[in-house]
Amino acid sequence: MNTLFFCALWGAIFCVCLAVKVIVPHSFQAQRHSLVKVTRTLRDLEDTLRSGTIPGNYDAFGQLDAPWGEFLSGSIQILRSAGAPLLPTLRRIRILAESQEVALLAARSGSTQAVAQATICTLLVPLVGTALGFFLPEVGDIWLGACAFAFFLCMLAGLWLVQLADSARWAGLPASKRAWVLLAQIYGERFLGYMRSGMPPDVAWQQSLKYQSTELSLRWGSSIWQSVELVTGPEKLFVEFGASVKKAIQVSLLEGYACTERIESLLDGLRQDFHAQTQRELQLLGTRALRPLFICIAPALMALVMLALFLHLV
Repeated sequence: MNTLFFCALWGAIFCVCLAVKVIVPHSFQAQRHSLVKVTRTLRDLEDTLRSGTIPGNYDAFGQLDAPWGEFLSGSIQILRSAGAPLLPTLRRIRILAESQEVALLAARSGSTQAVAQATICTLLVPLVGTALGFFLPEVGDIWLGACAFAFFLCMLAGLWLVQLADSARWAGLPASKRAWVLLAQIYGERFLGYMRSGMPPDVAWQQSLKYQSTELSLRWGSSIWQSVELVTGPEKLFVEFGASVKKAIQVSLLEGYACTERIESLLDGLRQDFHAQTQRELQLLGTRALRPLFICIAPALMALVMLALFLHLV
């Protein structure tokens, strides 16, 4: 019975390692391919416009993966119908996609050492369990359950590490708010497009948020005189960006000068601040990766050793 159990345990470990070896690189390549496709599409459109050719349609944006295709296709049409120049918008969004690809590569390289450490420690659990099970046959059937539970803890540690690496790539943003990275840029570009078409800034702000209601637009508020409730955490960067844009519009209305250059500076600053925040999270990834090791894997190993000594003495 013990031999059958340990064979099944090592078979499960082999299947898990094989799945990680195949699924994780595939997921990474899929995300990178999506970003490369966005960058290539934007660059091709930039080259087309610089050559003096007007594209017949913008269907290529609708074929991009979410959320890029969903937001870009409608936004480009809005800017085009408003008569706004597209090249500055395309350049800023392309740089955003390129920075996302750089963050993806950095997240993969930054988590390689942590994942390798977790893998080695995870293999120690079944190794120790198998060795003690064979050399101390008197441990009994309770040892089988202990090994299975320890392996379960190690699996949790592995999933925890993957989640930490994915979160660091997005500067700590929760999954439900990661679309804000693109949404903030899109809303800003819509506002600039409406402004360049001759629309008053307060009306341009309302029209920019009117196209698609999201949690981010609701936090900002459609009225420029409505105060923005600030938040803490990684999403603070995007909420403060909306507050800064509204403040720039207020000053523009009160003093009577255009605020387009100020909004462009805010958009560039948002992208740079998000990139810097992502780099800080990636630098802390190595330290944070120690938590799964000490909370899940180390207690599992110690518990197996202590249980084996206890069962041997009893």
